[in-house]
Amino acid sequence: MKIGIGTFKSLKNGNVLIEADSKEVIELLNTQIRDNCGEHVEGNVHKRRDPKLIVYNIPDAVTPENA
Repeated sequence: MKIGIGTFKSLKNGNVLIEADSKEVIELLNTQIRDNCGEHVEGNVHKRRDPKLIVYNIPDAVTPENA
């Protein structure tokens, strides 16, 4: 996917925070994650301020380097 991700952070509780420049990019990314990994992970799009996506239930084997 040729999209512009601003920030990709792993959080202390094992979740991943993804920030982008527009809401459309976050919605597209959330749709792709839900379609490809919907049975394992869950995405939550914040409605306030900057477009962000938090992905829950990330397996321990997934790291920011191999995501």
